[in-house]
Amino acid sequence: MNKALFIFMVPLLLLSCGKKTNFSLSGQIDGGAGKTVYFSKLLPSSQQLIDSVKLDKEGNFKLKGRTSSPTFYLLKISENNFITLLIDSTENSMITGSFKGFAENYKVKGSSGSEIIRDLNFRFIVAKKQLDVVQTKYNTHKNDPDRKSVV
Repeated sequence: MNKALFIFMVPLLLLSCGKKTNFSLSGQIDGGAGKTVYFSKLLPSSQQLIDSVKLDKEGNFKLKGRTSSPTFYLLKISENNFITLLIDSTENSMITGSFKGFAENYKVKGSSGSEIIRDLNFRFIVAKKQLDVVQTKYNTHKNDPDRKSVV
């Protein structure tokens, strides 16, 4: 009896270890009615399209997926207008934002990993803008004979 129980339990345990569970992603993108958003899995050297959905007349969408561990995804409006998400296996995430400048104005709820990614991305955007200002000032004054050397 113990052997039969052991033989039955080992495969059951192995199957349950890698069990994939469902997550959901929904949202509203203002100004995006009728446009298509693309949901891709982010791989080390590429992207794998998982799904795409057309936004309804209010800009709403719903997507579902399966994963067994936290995974990086991209939600794309276009090649240059996308956000990075870190979604865990049972999360129900909500994304809101505007179609124009989506990557710079979105909000996320229900996914702690995606909230951290959003915060890091926004900090990067601010730092990049500050560096651009410094670069512009440098380029403007680099040949100015009255400029004092900082070195």
